[in-house]
Amino acid sequence: GIPKDEIAARQWCEASARNGQADGEYNLALMCLRGVGGISDRAEAEKWCASAAAKGHTEAAASLRQLREAVKVYEDVGRGRVTKAPAPDTHVLLTEFEVVD
Repeated sequence: GIPKDEIAARQWCEASARNGQADGEYNLALMCLRGVGGISDRAEAEKWCASAAAKGHTEAAASLRQLREAVKVYEDVGRGRVTKAPAPDTHVLLTEFEVVD
């Protein structure tokens, strides 16, 4: 098979995102969150996910809600304010995207 070039893939997604393509923005958000082809950057991931969601990208909108809920849970844990278990969707997000604080 063809070897994966994650750096080149991220560069293509960055170019697509800079040109305002919602799919490119969403894919770049996922790459930023996972650290694929570069550093992991939750804030950058959230920025691109929000931009794609604003353009009507439904998967980006769902991921953005989950990402923000996951961040809120981590912040609450850090402040000792966790009073309930995270929503099931949050667990999926944490597993799928490996969100860490």
